[in-house]
Amino acid sequence: SWYLVMLKFNQTNQSTYNKLQYYILNHPNMTYYYKSIGQHDLQFEIRLKTSDELNQVLMDIRRILKSELRSHELSIILKEHKYTYFPDCVKKKRF
Repeated sequence: SWYLVMLKFNQTNQSTYNKLQYYILNHPNMTYYYKSIGQHDLQFEIRLKTSDELNQVLMDIRRILKSELRSHELSIILKEHKYTYFPDCVKKKRF
């Protein structure tokens, strides 16, 4: 399963944030990591085989953040559409 996890913090200190970032970036199943502005402070995408694995990741994050985690939201990604980052029209020479 592919999950999008969105985290909102209370005031977090740099040391705690660094620990969380290290955990996320070094987890073998992480696919994307976003530091964001708006409703959520941090988002990441992770692919896991079981919901127990997801629960373990969330428990690890709660352990790292302790009282600094205000809230979290979870979405299941069902389908990924193909993205074109370099459209064909840009590749064509125009003279």
